[in-house]
Amino acid sequence: MLFLFSSAASVTYADNSLYQAKCASCHSGDGTGNKKLGMLTGGDLSRLDLTKTDTSKKTDDELKNIVLNGKNKMPSFKGKLSEEEITRLVKFLRALQKK
Repeated sequence: MLFLFSSAASVTYADNSLYQAKCASCHSGDGTGNKKLGMLTGGDLSRLDLTKTDTSKKTDDELKNIVLNGKNKMPSFKGKLSEEEITRLVKFLRALQKK
């Protein structure tokens, strides 16, 4: 799956690949949440939807902290992703929110 974006903070194929490898299984390719996994949360996809207002209102540092330390059932990526990779994921997430 390839996403092309034109924005000031250009998102690269590598950013998309990283998101697909680490996030898409739960948050889906477009960030709206994996519907099958949502069934396991009682059908509440809002916890998995990265495009919703609650998530877009978070600062980049708040999002980086969530990726680093996990939240609720989301695992921590501490020691699994570099700071640069986490920054790229947040940049990719911002591009998804602008779609």
